[in-house]
Amino acid sequence: MAGRSVARGLIAGLLTLVSLSAMAADVQVSTYDWDPEPIPNGATATFSIVVASSGGSVSDAKLAVDVSSKFEVDPGNIPAGCALSGAAGAQTLNCDLPTLESGGSYTFSYSATAVALGSANTTATISSATAADINTANDSLTVTPAVQAGADLTVTQADNLPDDTIAAGGVITYTLTANNAGPDATAAIKLTDNLPAASDFEYQNATGTNWSCAHSGTQVICTYTGPAITGALPPVSISGKVVRQTTGTITNGAFVTLTDSLVVEPNPGNNAAASLTTNIIAGSDMRVSKDMPAIIVRGTDATVTLGIYNDGPQTISGATITDTIVSNFTLGTMPARWQMATAGFSRFR
Repeated sequence: MAGRSVARGLIAGLLTLVSLSAMAADVQVSTYDWDPEPIPNGATATFSIVVASSGGSVSDAKLAVDVSSKFEVDPGNIPAGCALSGAAGAQTLNCDLPTLESGGSYTFSYSATAVALGSANTTATISSATAADINTANDSLTVTPAVQAGADLTVTQADNLPDDTIAAGGVITYTLTANNAGPDATAAIKLTDNLPAASDFEYQNATGTNWSCAHSGTQVICTYTGPAITGALPPVSISGKVVRQTTGTITNGAFVTLTDSLVVEPNPGNNAAASLTTNIIAGSDMRVSKDMPAIIVRGTDATVTLGIYNDGPQTISGATITDTIVSNFTLGTMPARWQMATAGFSRFR
């Protein structure tokens, strides 16, 4: 009987040892990264934490994240299985992790919005109530993300034409208005305007308060020279003549960018204005001239010379020029193709 008791004791001890060995595992926080980098103020960053287990499977792992004081987690947008505590600037995420298989890993992600400039630590810590952690030195990982100044830029454009329509030969003045939605003020702003094709549009000038503009080919680049600003910037006006030879459409495009690497765009997807299409209808730029003596002696003849010109871009037919003759004069012989339209008027066709 004594031999059997000893055997039972040895078997029980062996089972206990096997059970304890199965619970031993090295849970760890392997990496802690974020995107984008750098992070602009006002932008939402995605933080990714890779956790792992070696030496055993862990089914009750938990992750605690002390959020950086420069960021805020939206209580309405926390990962599944997590609870958020603390006010903005001192928030903590406590999360239940899925089972970590031995030798496997799991990537946990959360989003947070940058709300202040500068850098501050954030620490991720993994734990398990049942696993005998054989290496506690790798249970936590601290990183220090930095927040740079952020300026969310947009631009709008208009051709200032009724129904976006103009006759060929007319002058279009495009108005470009940039806006900085912040959160930080900046003066490092550049506007780029891509004009219609040179065969359709002849650039004339570009002006704007606190803007310095340069033209090259079909592009106008304007650099802001005023003080740091949030909100709407002074508009830029870009003028040019329509020289298109046929009816159709022309298109203008504009976008705005930052020129200081220390100021970051939190939303680069909205930097370009919607393309602006203008309809071109038949037309041409007509011009007239009139020449006559400055002094005419009563009773003498004088010659009045009228000129009509087509400055393009399109060929025209059937143009007329009308001149009003004051009652002090009597019309003499009219040149060919001239006719008296009404009393006091002459017309050439």
